[in-house]
Amino acid sequence: MKKLNAYLILFLLLGPWSNPLSAQRDTLVELGKNFLFEDGIYLSFESFRTNRPDFTWKELSADVYTNPQTFLTQLGRVNVRDSAGFSIHPDSLWGLSLGGIPYVRLAHRPFNKPMSVFAGLQLRGNICYFSFEDESVRKIPMPVYNPLTGKPYKVGFVERVQKLIYEKLMRFEDGSIVDFTLENFKEWIKDDEKLLNTVNDFTQQEVIDKLFKCLLIYDDRNIVKIRTTIEEPSKKRSSRQ
Repeated sequence: MKKLNAYLILFLLLGPWSNPLSAQRDTLVELGKNFLFEDGIYLSFESFRTNRPDFTWKELSADVYTNPQTFLTQLGRVNVRDSAGFSIHPDSLWGLSLGGIPYVRLAHRPFNKPMSVFAGLQLRGNICYFSFEDESVRKIPMPVYNPLTGKPYKVGFVERVQKLIYEKLMRFEDGSIVDFTLENFKEWIKDDEKLLNTVNDFTQQEVIDKLFKCLLIYDDRNIVKIRTTIEEPSKKRSSRQ
């Protein structure tokens, strides 16, 4: 009886209904607001487009500072673990991903920040969107008055700092980045004739009020898919097979 019980336990452990093991499979899924990118750093756009970070955060030791309110992340020192001090300059990166949210490295550093700055893609799809603020120093002419006559006799300049908001579009197909303007948007949606005709009929006020909504409509109509790795159960074969 004990031997029979032992065989029964072994059969249950090795049989076709044994506990599933973890397996991985690549598949294509829709790129949308709920899609989470693989976390890590991307050295090139191709690495990002295929959702294959060149290094995961577990492989790195890095100084990362992120601000969820501004959607900006600063990256300082980046060293590869177990590599005898091998480091990567943040300015050589295309982008990175934190918590599944991708960030694109900005060509220049806003606010004269000392570290490389990355802007989060606030909209992901066929056409992606991101924005960031920067400061600009403007010289404003200021007349100088003669205190005796009360008349201006020369013009001086006073410096004023003003905040500027930059809005950008990124095409997922090839990584091209342009300013989010009416003309650029129309150029990129030529394959959606119905939406293009709608935008062409916009008044100036409608451009201000509805252009971003049209971007959402375009991404909803023109779905793009991206590779991802999913976990799926796999079963051991029975020891009798």
